[in-house]
Amino acid sequence: MKKRTKRLLAVFMAAAMLAGMTGCGTSGSALNTAATDKKTETADTSGGDSDKDTIKLGLVADISGTSANTQALNAITLAINEINDDGGLLGKQVELVYADSQSDTARYQEMGKKLIQEDDVDVLFTAGTSACREAIRPVAEENEKLYFYCNSYEGGVASRYMFLAGPVPEQNVTPLLDYFSKNVGKKIYCLVADYNYGRVMVEWLKEMAPDYGCEIVGEEYAPQTTSDFSSSIAAIQKTDADAVFIAMVGSNMASFFDQWANADEDKVLMSLSNFCSYYEHKKLAPPSLAGSLTAASYMEEFNTDASKEFVKKFRELAPDEPYITSNCAIAYNAVHIWAEAVEAAGSYDTEDVINAIETKDLEFDGPGGHIKVEPKTHHLYTDMSVVEIDENHDAQVVATYEQVEPSYLLDMGIDLSKDDPQTQGKEWI
Repeated sequence: MKKRTKRLLAVFMAAAMLAGMTGCGTSGSALNTAATDKKTETADTSGGDSDKDTIKLGLVADISGTSANTQALNAITLAINEINDDGGLLGKQVELVYADSQSDTARYQEMGKKLIQEDDVDVLFTAGTSACREAIRPVAEENEKLYFYCNSYEGGVASRYMFLAGPVPEQNVTPLLDYFSKNVGKKIYCLVADYNYGRVMVEWLKEMAPDYGCEIVGEEYAPQTTSDFSSSIAAIQKTDADAVFIAMVGSNMASFFDQWANADEDKVLMSLSNFCSYYEHKKLAPPSLAGSLTAASYMEEFNTDASKEFVKKFRELAPDEPYITSNCAIAYNAVHIWAEAVEAAGSYDTEDVINAIETKDLEFDGPGGHIKVEPKTHHLYTDMSVVEIDENHDAQVVATYEQVEPSYLLDMGIDLSKDDPQTQGKEWI
């Protein structure tokens, strides 16, 4: 692992630079809403500001713009409603205050400051790209505000004020490569968006592939403005790749899937975002993406009682959502983990909640399976599934990996209760 760390060092440094340069769209105005009309009637004397009527959960999300979706908003609203219907936290109701970042990276920072400094939220949540996460992270750190990131990501973030609620590469790349190498082939072509997530994920693949007898036979980094992939597809067709690993971002890059379907190419598509997070298999007519693979902590088709109950409740709240993604479950789980930490702390004060995260053995049974807090690095142990898109474009679980460890930062000796690097894997490696 030390060898792997040294090889990834330069990539993480580049990723941190790209995070500051990569944009998502346009600008707009903030929106506020309460997740419930209920009002607390019981005064809280156990922590936080006892004069406040509610505990405020702030959310910055792309409600509009090129990366627009309302899934995180709806998932967080569902979790808050459940908590409030069960009596709230510490005798108070939870209030949701959200801001539309409108797919603009710079606006994430602006809206984060607004929610923390003007709206006085008690905890901050986001669900955007890695570039957006890195734009807002310094705001949370400077203001010493606990910040939950509700998305899978490329790994390496070590900050006491952050909680990373989604899977990291050692949790999703490993199962994907394991299944692919045993059932599909060995050679992979990488075509990804040219920003920190795409670049770092390719480095993870290149580093892990030999462990499974796999080989990266080509790599291409497409600007996020790209919408014509004819030359990329032609280049892929000239290789002997068994699969194409993809990581596309936004509406422009989503055009790749139409063009791939029209190319009538039989190479397998693999992704850790475009099916479980962006449900591309539901946007195209079957069977054009049949055989595609992903590794996910949740997808709507999961055939378990917990998933079915989650789908039922989510659809009652948001019947018009086209698909329930992994990020919906990640955001939903994150709210419940935060609530457990508040209850365990007996306080919603940031330092008290962080202390509970690091000392109270927090866990939760979510729609995708069991999750458990890894206290030293503020990540999660999680159940992971390898999923294949079938001929009808439904997601079928073909392999399950239970309680996969977020091992990378642990192997580096990171313990946020003792040290707070506040970085993404460059200064402390």
